[in-house]
Amino acid sequence: MKRIFVGAIVAVALSLGNSLFSDDAAPQKFSYDFTKKADIKSGFSKDWAGVEEGGWAIGGNGASRSGSELDKVLVYKGGILSPKFTVSAAVVVDTADGAHFGGVAFNIQDAKNFYVFRINSGSGNGMYQVLKMVDGKWKDLKSMQFDAIKSGVSYTLTVQVKEPGSFTVSIKNGDEVVMKPEDVKDATGSVYTGGNAGVYTGSTECLIKNLIIEGSSSSK
Repeated sequence: MKRIFVGAIVAVALSLGNSLFSDDAAPQKFSYDFTKKADIKSGFSKDWAGVEEGGWAIGGNGASRSGSELDKVLVYKGGILSPKFTVSAAVVVDTADGAHFGGVAFNIQDAKNFYVFRINSGSGNGMYQVLKMVDGKWKDLKSMQFDAIKSGVSYTLTVQVKEPGSFTVSIKNGDEVVMKPEDVKDATGSVYTGGNAGVYTGSTECLIKNLIIEGSSSSK
């Protein structure tokens, strides 16, 4: 499968984190605050993939995407996910009408093969989902109606992986627990391992505030 990576220069801060597992390469903790990065016309640094084809931009409210294409991921390529990791992102869904999903993507093999934990907002439209994209087509691992997500509010979506294909997902609003940890398994057959983590939008009505990855080995 082909991958297209385009970028320019944006400073990225990496700091070493405590080891979550035993591995030959020292695992790292990566944190990126999209609200504090300048909106640079030419895009992101070489550490990000999916920028131009997804129409991504950074502004004071976070990362957003223009254009009509759905299901786009912004991928951090600077670290390869280990068998055990935690990834989280702060997501804002800016409208209560229609299917406007935002979330966190993980075990990204390429733009058409990855997992995503995503939310939608609005009475009657509210939902959370854990999905697997396989060759550009969705497989539903878990979907639940969930109207606790309000339009315009920032929620932190967290995925903890203890072994490949086995996830614990949760949602918070600051210190408030919005959704208690739920276990999800990929029972579709082969599971994704390694790869990268990033953020996801299913429409232009979403903002991503930050991305935190704990448990990756440097790919450099």
